[in-house]
Amino acid sequence: MNNEIENAGPLYKKRVAVLLVGHLLEALRQRRIEVADSEPHWLASSQYRHRDGGIELLPANAGDLMAYASERSFLPLGLVIVDGNGRYWEYFNDDPFAAQDREFALKLFLTHAHFWFCVAPWLERKSAEA
Repeated sequence: MNNEIENAGPLYKKRVAVLLVGHLLEALRQRRIEVADSEPHWLASSQYRHRDGGIELLPANAGDLMAYASERSFLPLGLVIVDGNGRYWEYFNDDPFAAQDREFALKLFLTHAHFWFCVAPWLERKSAEA
């Protein structure tokens, strides 16, 4: 996990997304990343805050997002900050996990974040060039 937000420059040049993950309990049980599915959702500045060198989702200010996640059995697994150059920083929420599940949950989060914030934008650029 990269906690270098202070090196990321001014926040106004950045976007913050929450990574929602579905089928998380089954993925944890099977220890298989591909069992989970995920969706990134961009946040408004009122839906998060900076805290202790990281960033935190404010569920009370994200009612529609939390309702959407609940209806689809998605859990917010962490936050990702993306700058204008496409660099990103991940902030995993390990609070809800038992000690024996944290390492796998972190790996799952990092894999899905890499897909949404590195691979998917690259595929989109390649598609636009074709």
